[in-house]
Amino acid sequence: MYLKSLTIEYLNRCNLNCAHCAVSASSNLSDKVRLLDAKEWVAVAKRYGITELYISGGEPFLEFEELCDLVKYSHLLGIKSTVYTNAFWAASPENTRSRLLPLRESGLDCLHTSLDCFHEKEGISLQNLVNVASVAREMDLKVILNIVQTKDNEIDYNFIKRTFEKHAVNMEYSFAKSVGRASELSGKAFIREKRCNMKKGCRYYANPLISAKGEVFACGGAYLLAGAHNPLKLGNVHEIPLSDIIERFFNLKLMHSVATFGPFFLYELVAKERRLPVKNKFSCICEFCSYLLNDEENARIIQKKLENPDPKLRFKLKLAELAYKNIDHLSTGRITPHIVLFCDYHFPTFIKFARKVINGICNHRLMGGA
Repeated sequence: MYLKSLTIEYLNRCNLNCAHCAVSASSNLSDKVRLLDAKEWVAVAKRYGITELYISGGEPFLEFEELCDLVKYSHLLGIKSTVYTNAFWAASPENTRSRLLPLRESGLDCLHTSLDCFHEKEGISLQNLVNVASVAREMDLKVILNIVQTKDNEIDYNFIKRTFEKHAVNMEYSFAKSVGRASELSGKAFIREKRCNMKKGCRYYANPLISAKGEVFACGGAYLLAGAHNPLKLGNVHEIPLSDIIERFFNLKLMHSVATFGPFFLYELVAKERRLPVKNKFSCICEFCSYLLNDEENARIIQKKLENPDPKLRFKLKLAELAYKNIDHLSTGRITPHIVLFCDYHFPTFIKFARKVINGICNHRLMGGA
C-alpha cells in the first residue's frame, strides 16, 4: 500500500479576498498548522510511500520562514515539493528573486500560481506572474500557471500564450467551481461539467489532504464539499494518529472505485434503489461525487454493496484494486494515463468499441464461459 502524495493546507489566512476562492480564505482567518506537526505528518506519509508534498493555503508565503523549513525537511526525505501561491510577493524581479532563491536552495521543485480575472481584481498584475516565470527560469524551477476559465471568457488566451512563450511555464486550465466563496458568484460564471466526464476516473486519487484545522480528507474535492456523513472525511490528526487515518484511506473501497470508474459508478449503485435523479448542474465531478456521498442513506447503500458485492460488482472491484496497486506502473510506464486520455478524446468511437468488447468478455467469464 502506498500514497502518491500528501497535501497540507498550511494556513487558511490569505492577504487577498478573491471572489472565486473555493476555500474562502481571507485575512480574518487564523487557523494554521504547527511546523513540527507538519514535519511529523510528512515523515509518517513518507513511510507510506509519498513522493510529492503539496503545500497550499490560504497563502503559504505569509509564513515564509516556516515554508522554507518545511520544504527543506521534505527535500532531505527525498520528497518533491510544490507550493501554491497568489504571487503577491513578485511585484518586481528583485522581490521575486529574494523569495524564490531561499526556497530553491531549500529544495523547492515547483511553484503553482494562477492567472485569472479574480486575482487581477485583487491587485495581482500580469507582471507579477511574468516576474515569477522569468526568475524561476534562471533557477531552473518549474512553474505551473493555472488559468481559471469562466463562461465570460475574460482572458485572451492567445495573448497569454505569447506573453509566456519564452519562459518555461507549464500551463494548466481549470474551471471556476461553485464552492466556497465562489458559490456567491452568478451561475453564469460557471462552465458545467459534461455528463461523460462523470464516468471517467478521478485524477485526484491517492492524494489525501490535511486542513489547517487538522481534518483529513481522502481528496481535495472532499475537503471542499464533504458533509458530516461523507465517508471521504477520514478524521482529525489531533484526535487520531495519521497512520491510523491512512489505513482508513487504504480500506476505502469506494475511493478506489471512483478513481477507476468515476463518480457515476457510485450513482449506478443507488440509482435504481432510490430512483435518484441526476442533476445536470455540476461545475465539477467533485460536486457530483459529494452530491451522492453527503446523503447518509446513499453512503450507507454504497458501503453495503461494496462490502457485499454481487459477482459483476466483485469483478469491477478487483479491477479497481488492480489499478490501485499498479498505479505507479501506469504513471511511469509506456502507456500512461495521459496517453489513454489522449486516445479517449481523439478516438472516442474506437475506445467505446474496445470497452464494449472488454465488457462482453468480462460478462461471458462471469456467466461461466471459457
